[in-house]
Amino acid sequence: DQQVFQGEARDVEQIREYLKVNEKDARAWVLLARRHVDEENFPKAAEAYRRGRAANAKVKADPAVMLELAATLLTIGGPDSMREAQPLAQGAVDGRPGDMKAVEILAVAASANEDWRMAAESLSLLMSTMNPDTPEYVQYEMTLKRLRELAASQKTPLPSTSR
Repeated sequence: DQQVFQGEARDVEQIREYLKVNEKDARAWVLLARRHVDEENFPKAAEAYRRGRAANAKVKADPAVMLELAATLLTIGGPDSMREAQPLAQGAVDGRPGDMKAVEILAVAASANEDWRMAAESLSLLMSTMNPDTPEYVQYEMTLKRLRELAASQKTPLPSTSR
């Protein structure tokens, strides 16, 4: 129990046993989620992140946890995961200005959700940190042009979901 409490537990079963009697310990849920990610069990990781966020408002508002859950959901894929990931990624960007990993995840989620305006804004921000003389930049530039065309043709923005 002490290892779980200190965030040092490595064994998934040890953390689960701890959570049976301490199910409101949000940090333990996040620790369990991270262990599931280490094991590449992304659906269980997403559920553990959700439980941790539900257990504690501070954990729910933590941009690092939002980013980790968003990345996990992108790995899982599918429309439901993408819809859930976008507001989490937006929360991570809002809470961690300058975190380009969060911006990148937001761009991917927004693109998957056909939120072309947000995808273009995110990609543009990401490109502002890149060397324009790289092949990646040139590729992103072409993608950004297409996203802006799609955004201009999008009649109404998609409704955003709550974080």
